[in-house]
This record gives sequence, structure tokens and C-alpha cells, in this order.
Amino acid sequence: MGWPRNMAKRWLLSKGQFCEETKVLSGPSGEVSLEPRVAALLVEFLRHPGEVLSHEDLLTRVWKGRLVSDEAVRRAVSNLRHGLQEAGFGKPLKTLHKKGYLCELSAELQESRKEKPRQVVHHIPRRPSLSWQLLYHSLVILLLISLGVGSSVLLWRHFTPPAGEAAHAGPVVELPITIAVLPFANFVEDEEARLFADGMAEELITLLARVHLFRVTSRSSSQVYEGEQIDVREVGRELGVTYLIEGSVRRENDRLRVNAALINTRTGFQVWAGTFRQDRPADLLAVQADIAREVSRALRVVLVDDERRHDQLTPEYLAARAEYRKGVKLMESWHSEDVVAAIGHLQRAISIDPDFAEAYVALADVLATRASDQNNFPEVADTIRTLSERALELAPDMGAAYVARSSVASGHRDIAAAEADLRRGLRLSPSYSPGYERLAELLFFSRGDVEGATAMIDQAIALDPLRPRNYHIKGYFETFQCHYDEALKLEKEALRLEPRFRSALASLGSISGFQGNLALAVDYLQQALAMDPASGWLKLRLLRAQLDLGNLEAAAALNSPPTAAGSVLLAAFAEDDAALVDALYSGDPRELAMLSPWHLSHFLLHAALVTGDYDHAQGLLEKVYPDWDELREFHSEDHLLLLERLPAYLNMLVLQRYANPAGGSVAELSSVSRSLEQLVEGSTNCVPRAVAISLALAELTAGDSGSASMQLLQSVRGGQLLPSAWWMLRGHPAFAGLEDVPGYTALLAEGEALASLQRELHENLAAEETETAGRSEPEAEDGELY
Repeated sequence: MGWPRNMAKRWLLSKGQFCEETKVLSGPSGEVSLEPRVAALLVEFLRHPGEVLSHEDLLTRVWKGRLVSDEAVRRAVSNLRHGLQEAGFGKPLKTLHKKGYLCELSAELQESRKEKPRQVVHHIPRRPSLSWQLLYHSLVILLLISLGVGSSVLLWRHFTPPAGEAAHAGPVVELPITIAVLPFANFVEDEEARLFADGMAEELITLLARVHLFRVTSRSSSQVYEGEQIDVREVGRELGVTYLIEGSVRRENDRLRVNAALINTRTGFQVWAGTFRQDRPADLLAVQADIAREVSRALRVVLVDDERRHDQLTPEYLAARAEYRKGVKLMESWHSEDVVAAIGHLQRAISIDPDFAEAYVALADVLATRASDQNNFPEVADTIRTLSERALELAPDMGAAYVARSSVASGHRDIAAAEADLRRGLRLSPSYSPGYERLAELLFFSRGDVEGATAMIDQAIALDPLRPRNYHIKGYFETFQCHYDEALKLEKEALRLEPRFRSALASLGSISGFQGNLALAVDYLQQALAMDPASGWLKLRLLRAQLDLGNLEAAAALNSPPTAAGSVLLAAFAEDDAALVDALYSGDPRELAMLSPWHLSHFLLHAALVTGDYDHAQGLLEKVYPDWDELREFHSEDHLLLLERLPAYLNMLVLQRYANPAGGSVAELSSVSRSLEQLVEGSTNCVPRAVAISLALAELTAGDSGSASMQLLQSVRGGQLLPSAWWMLRGHPAFAGLEDVPGYTALLAEGEALASLQRELHENLAAEETETAGRSEPEAEDGELY
């Protein structure tokens, strides 16, 4: 029978106790917080008092049969011994040669009802003694440095002030404590020392983020300050942190000196500073080991080797870490060439150190990023899963690995599994900003949970306030809800942080198009494509924007080499039915998937009406989007998602109705149309621009051309019709019967006139920029040529 969820397990020992929930061991000498694997090992010994547990018993019960080395078991037992000694229990854990281990602790399991969760706080004495103040403030920095050498810790948690001072109630400091680790300055010329300095801050960030006491600013934000003279108060405000850690690495003759300091960003004062020297001829690996020993002696911290990092102090690990850092840095831009280069660096990191768990996670992430650009996720899904699960084999508690694995479930539309992986990853790594970003996207686009998604992306921004992608994602959410002014601010903030961030430029183009500024939309998209000429989706988006301006020649130039999606759009604009049918039926389905389900269903209906082959059109639609049936699963509370999904589904029903006029789809077609109309009327969000055209198609299918025309005209007054509507409707056979309906022809003419005006504006702006650029060039003087 399972343990009741509202009950806590506590073991009463002869000299203290152990709480399974908090993993805190309390004894005569104080409290020690055990690392999860060590805590599980202790529980197993307490459950079997007086029994000898063999090596195989421990593998089965603690490691659940997972393949681990004999050394990993011995190391965990050794760490438990250290923890028991530090808490004051002596040496109750014995090793019996060739038999196993015997724990001589007597224990009684006690159940207690869990208390209602309370906010955790530190109470700081008003007038602490100097020794207590130094101990309190030095805890953080010394712990960080110990983590930075590649170890997790058994934290010494007994923070009782000196006698006589506990009664002085002082200010309350709320947890978690917010910290940023700045890049360590390097004043050493040799390559090995440089790698050591470069990796110091990153190691601190990576490992510190696993300690739930802290919220640690992500590397992508803290690295911005590398090599800069800083105002600690200003940096604290920018990063939203209370503490900064900075340091340096220098050479003193044949010694290596590492300086580190903890600074309070609110006061600007240095809370703690320490210097670590190596007296022997400089050996970087020995320096790190000496720092760990000094920290453990100063704070009575029991260092525990991390299973996944047991070889990290080797030269191979340093070289692998260097390749890893290069790859991760390149991933930030999302540029096609950078992504390819990042893959190469990460693959080299893994080949140098096959046990480098973080490199597997980063490679899985970058492959998923590339797949989203190339629209070939099914081809790489198994590889991403293999990489993620290999990382979990090496580091079962690595939250980032669960976040990376979530992309596989998400790509297969298993939303529940994807969300479970994301939430588990964030429980393990609560400072992992990309996890919050991905959970935000899942909640928004798969759950329709605007409030939850906003909370998650805000948390990502808090943890990584200088990462442009976080602002871009939030801007995308605002754009989807037609909050254009707020979306513009967010995308411009992303560009301020990184002027080469192409995705923000592309979004600014989309927003401009939605607002009717088609010339500016093309300008933004041209800038984005100039930054990343190899991006297929950017080419397609710019191609469509050029068609909205009526620039067929410029759009056609972008379809080189030709893609199925680009050819479909060009043929539809040119009203070339034969070319449209050929592009649809002979094109690569993977390329066709670059069109949205709504666009593809719209053009397939066009092709079916031309050829009369409705079955072929339906089959192709289901081949490109094998999860099409998900559109049938409607939930009334997901208005945001329904407004996006129902128009595409309505197009599908129209196609089925044309395929089988005597069939039973009429009732469903009418029902979906009514549902969509009701959602439009009651929606507090904006209405997707595809809605009007799909509703008009449904009215035409029912034989009511007057209502179809009215749908389109009403949408124009509401500002919701697609910028491309004038050319998408112009050549579509389904709308041919509206040519004599009052207002319809004027609607198309109005759209074409807007495109002509915006095209002229764009040409004038381009000419002005060329003229300005020419004037800015220096004129030749005294016969000099420039």
C-alpha cells in the first residue's frame, strides 16, 4: 500500500533523526542535507537494520537495476559515511569483505502529517558578531566555488547564531536567494589556464542551478558582461539579482592565483573575498582540487563526487568543455550557418568526452532547432530521443535532459508526455530558463492557457533577462492576441539586446503586415533574410509578403531553388491553375508542410475544384498533416486555440462536402460554422484573419453567396481580413460565383489598390535609402580614389 500523500516519513534514531522528504540528517553535531542518491542509500539501510546488504542488493534497490560502476556504489557508501560522521553519529556503517555492508544504526519509522507549506526565510540577527557575519555571508561564495570544481555537496545546515544573539530578531530575507556569476577575468596567457578561467563561471552556474536554495541567472545573460567595467548596482538591477560573484585567474611566477568575491548589488559592498594559490608548479587540475579541500575545511562541507563528472578534471574534459561552449554560444543566434557550426562543435565535444552529459543535451536542442527550420522533425526525432536519454543515463537528475526530451513528445503531438517532461525537468533544475520558455510555448499553443504561458515566459525572463529569445516568445504571444503595440515593444527589446536576432525582425514584419503596413513588412523581412540567407522559412515568408505587395517578379526570385510551398503561392497569385496543381501533387510533402494547415487546405480545395479529384486532395492533406484528426477534439474553454484551428477544419469539411455532395458532412459543416461564428462574437481576443474566408467558403458550400460576401465585407470593416486576401480570393474557383455580388469586386479592387500604394511606398523608401547611402560615401579629393 502506498504511503499517504499528506504524511511525511521520519526516522527516529538513537541520537537524532532523518527526514526522507527534506533529506536532512540531524544528529548531535548538527544537520547535514544529503544528496538524493546518498539519502536513498541511508533509507535502504534503515529499512533493513542488522542485515548485510550486498553490492547487488544496493544496485537493485537504490539504483533500480541501472548499470553503474562498482566505484559509483563505493563512492556513495563513502559519502554516506562522511555525512553520518559530520552529523555526529560516528562510524555505524561497516564494510564486510566479500559480503556487503552492515549499518548498526537503530531506527524507528514515524509518520507525521505534513504541515501546510510555508515561505522559507532566514532570520538574520540585528547585531551579529563579526565571526557569525563572516560565516553567514561567506557560505554562498565558498559553496559556489566548491560546486565549481565539479562536485555536489552535503550542505552543512546548522545556522544557529552564537549564544546570546538568537533573541535579537532582525530583518527577514526571503528565499530563494538570487545570484549571478560573472565571467572570471583571465590574466594568464597559456591555453590551458585560459580554458580553466573560461570554464570557472560556467561550472558555477551549471552546478549552482541544481541547488534549490538559489535562483541563478543563466549564462547567456551573465556572459554579456565579459571583459567590461561594471557598476554592480546597475548590473544587479539589469539581472534582477541580489548577489554578484566575480573573480579572476592570475599567474604569480609558477603559481596560479584565483580570486573570488561576493558582492551585494543593493549596497555595492563586498560581502566576502577570498584568494586561492597553488604553491607547486602550476597544475590547473591540482589548483581546482586544492580549492575544494580549502572550502571543505573552512565550512565543514562534505564534498561528494558527482557521478556524471568523475572525469571532469582531465585535460580531455577541458577540451570537450571548450568545444561545448563554442557550440552553445553559436546556438543563441538561430542562424542557419551558426546552427550547422554548433552541431559540429557539440559532436566534437562528445567524441572527446563520451560521458559529457551537457553536450548530449545541447546537441539534442540544436538538432530540434534545425528541424523546426527545415520542417523535418520526424527524421531526427529518434536521434533527439537517443541523445536525451543518453544524458539521463549519465545524469539522472539533469533537468535540462528532460526538457530536451520533451521536444520529441511535442513533435509527436503527445502533449501530456511533453508537459510531464518539462515540469519534471524544472523541478530538478528550477533555474533552467529554456525549460520555462518551452513550457510557456506548450501551454500557449497546445493548451490555450494564456495566463499560465505568460507566467512561465515571465519566469524565463527573470532568470535570463538579457536573452532576446525570451522577449521574442512573449512578443509572439502578444501578436497572437492582436496586442500589437505591446508585441512591437517586446520584439524591439529583443533587437536591442541582439541586433542580429533575425526572428524578432521577422515578427516585426508580420506585425506590420497585420497593421496594413505592407511596405514595412517587406523591409523587415528583407533585413532578416539578409542576416540568414539560408533560412527556408524566412524566404517563404518574404515571398508571401512580396506577393501581398503585388511584386510577382521579386517573389519569384526568392523561390530559388524552387520549393513546393513557394511554387504553390506563386501559381495561386498568377492564377495559373495547371502550375498550382503540379506544385501540390508533385511537390515534396515536407516542403508543403511549410504552409500552414489553413493555407494548404485552401489551395488543395482550389486544386480539387479544378481537377475534380477530391479524394487525391484529401489524401494529400492527411499525408502532410497526419495528426489532422486532432482538429476534431474541441474544448470549449480553449477559445484561443479554437479560433486558430476551426478555420482549417472548416476548409477540410468544405473539401469533403465537394467530394461527396450527398454525404453526411452537411450537419457537421453547419455545426462547425455556427461554433466558429459564436466564438468570433464572444471572443475577447482578436479573430484570426483566416476565419472570414473559411466562413465564406462554408456559406458558398451551402449555396448562400450573399452571406458569403457579407462575411468578407464585415471582416474588412473589422480589420481582420488577410493582407493576401485580394489575390487569394481573386483566382480561387470557389469564389468565382461572387463576381456579380455587390461589394465583392470592390473588395478585391480595394485590396489591390492598397497593395499598389504600399508597393510604391516601398520603392520610394528603397530609392531614398540608396541615395542616402551614396551621399554618405566620402568624395574623392586630390585625385584619391575611394
